[in-house]
Amino acid sequence: MLAAPFLTLPSKRKLPQYYQRVSDPIDLCTLEQNIVTGFYRTVESFDRDMSRLFNNNVRFFGRTSELGIAATRLRKAYNMAKTDFLAQIEDILGESPPASFIPEHDPGLCSLHDSCSFSVVHYHAFCSCSV
Repeated sequence: MLAAPFLTLPSKRKLPQYYQRVSDPIDLCTLEQNIVTGFYRTVESFDRDMSRLFNNNVRFFGRTSELGIAATRLRKAYNMAKTDFLAQIEDILGESPPASFIPEHDPGLCSLHDSCSFSVVHYHAFCSCSV
């Protein structure tokens, strides 16, 4: 499961440097709890926390690491879901989300490749997606 590594934060005992480098950690369980408790008053605040989750993990683990690539792929899936379910999101909100909610371009992928695993690390010359 792509999201599994992000369900909970790393152990403070096993990975204390995570908390030294990531000033505002968040995980998917915290996001879920915030939804259940009504913490999020706007779609933008939820979206900011999702972005924070992706950014924290790419920043700490590195974009070419297994977890960095997983965070980038999960960001892509999240952004695609926002687009795919826009009508349902509008029904829930009772209005259109702000324009910034739907990205014009997914920053996790280059403009040359739609599904290239190497594009997340910007190795276009060595791309294996046959483009």
